[in-house]
Amino acid sequence: MSTEENYSFFYGMFIPLLQSLQKEMGNEKFIELITKTSTEGIGNMITSMTKDMKEKDLKAFTTFFKDLLATPPYNSVLTFEIIEQTDRVLEFKFTECLPAKLLRSMNAADIGLALECSGGE
Repeated sequence: MSTEENYSFFYGMFIPLLQSLQKEMGNEKFIELITKTSTEGIGNMITSMTKDMKEKDLKAFTTFFKDLLATPPYNSVLTFEIIEQTDRVLEFKFTECLPAKLLRSMNAADIGLALECSGGE
């Protein structure tokens, strides 16, 4: 299966479940919960992935993050450019995002934003 087929399969199973919960809970409460959970999960994942880094600064994190985005599946899922990179600022602009494309096609852009994007805020 291609990367897109894998993502489509996963979201095809997962998003209808989330949409059902969204309908039951109400949109505002649901999106708030997904955003909070996603932010915590991504934070924990990044902490775990970077725990063995010798340097704990933005330069080292930038190298780590750019290297991560250059590996499968991210290299075929996300296209980005660096807007600003200094000792104190790292700003990426994502210009293509397969999850966003798929979630929009499923009428789940709001879920996608909360699930996939809020962790970086």
